[in-house]
Amino acid sequence: MKILKIILYIILALILIVAVAGILLPKEYDISVTEKLDAPLAMVHHNVVDFSQWERWMPWKEQFPQMKMELGDPYKGEGASYSWGGEKSGAGSMTIDSLVACKYMKTSIDFGPEGQATGHWDFLRKGEQTEVTWGMKTKTSFPQNIFMFMAQGTMKDMFRKGLKNLEAASKEDQKNGIRYGDFLITADDYPGEVMIGVRKAKVNMQELEQFFSNAYGKIYRNLSRNDIEISSPPMAVYYTWDEKNQLTDCAAAVILKQDLEVAGLDRFRVTKARALKTTVQGNYDQLGAAHSALEEAAKDMGLNLQAPMIEVYEVGPEQAESAEDYVTEIIYRYEYPK
Repeated sequence: MKILKIILYIILALILIVAVAGILLPKEYDISVTEKLDAPLAMVHHNVVDFSQWERWMPWKEQFPQMKMELGDPYKGEGASYSWGGEKSGAGSMTIDSLVACKYMKTSIDFGPEGQATGHWDFLRKGEQTEVTWGMKTKTSFPQNIFMFMAQGTMKDMFRKGLKNLEAASKEDQKNGIRYGDFLITADDYPGEVMIGVRKAKVNMQELEQFFSNAYGKIYRNLSRNDIEISSPPMAVYYTWDEKNQLTDCAAAVILKQDLEVAGLDRFRVTKARALKTTVQGNYDQLGAAHSALEEAAKDMGLNLQAPMIEVYEVGPEQAESAEDYVTEIIYRYEYPK
């Protein structure tokens, strides 16, 4: 009988402790971790704001391998969403509520019967590294606040593991590039170059072929007449592209072995910058799709594109027997948002 009383007192004491803890422990939690990733911000940003990339690095996928993930429409950028479900993982959804490129992202998270939370991401570029803060805020009531208090350490460990996975995925993208449809997009440095050529401020897009034909003819005649050697393939340099009015400010250009002024030709410098690049193999009718892929990649990476854009005709009609053998490199210079 005495033992039963002791057991009863212990149970009552535990109930009292739990009740007091439930009253004293906070009802609101902000659980976050900050890590410096050895990966550039452009790649990190791309892998966070695009939910189709999350399966590559999210830590709970390893814990719940049977979890099914379904992408929303859209699945990247502000307004994007995805949902998940599984016997052990439970079900829920996440939506990107607000996004400032390369600065921060805020999400709303619905855990179903388990409640709601808000997620927050902060990005800070540190040279070629990125400082990332990943966190979650939630409000709870008794007794969930006790469980949340006890789970904080585990959740932080999961966030740290996720950021480590994110670093690995971003480094892989920096090394190997990111595929957008048929095009592999890489990020690299553009060294800056002095060019010689013919620039015209307003060229009707319907007359581009004629403009470049005339401009390259003028370039090569002038250089040949003066025995000046060229060190590059022919290039097209686009400063503006006005779809609405069908006008472009562009130049036909080459790079000389020696930096010279050439009578009758324009001399201009394209400054050093970071750049997104892709290479197109085949007919020039693929160039439009390649430009769209580069623009989409820049948006996903949170980058501001800088004029001019450059097409380098590494293998063209003069070298190739068939248009299938043409090789064109497209270069988009960029900078990070201020």
